[in-house]
Amino acid sequence: MKANIVSKLVLSVFLSLGFIVSAAAQSVAGAPESTVQAEVKYTGNNPEFIDFEVNLRQQPNQRAVLRIVDDAGHEMYREVINRKDFNRVIRVVKNDYPNLQFIVETAAGQYKKNFNIVAESADRISYAEGTR
Repeated sequence: MKANIVSKLVLSVFLSLGFIVSAAAQSVAGAPESTVQAEVKYTGNNPEFIDFEVNLRQQPNQRAVLRIVDDAGHEMYREVINRKDFNRVIRVVKNDYPNLQFIVETAAGQYKKNFNIVAESADRISYAEGTR
């Protein structure tokens, strides 16, 4: 009789733990994605500027910070973004920047994209995308 009560108690504990683990897994799987979806693309240039398109999608009521830094780490541009969807063309003045890094920072993490820029002539550049 004692063995039967103990086995029922052990079975009850295992079933309870199984239910708790299952409920926790469902709550994690059903949680909204908290990472930022960002993309930066080179879109062209003219004699004065280099153009980049920045697209950002995040959860409502979140805050992101977009920064552009040069290869020396100097911040050239900074914007706080509180919108769910953000799309903007950003023009960077041509000043012989060999590297530009776009950084999107949120509470969930960072997105970084590096552009290595090579001047071919006064009005034409080439670039290579990469990460630092």
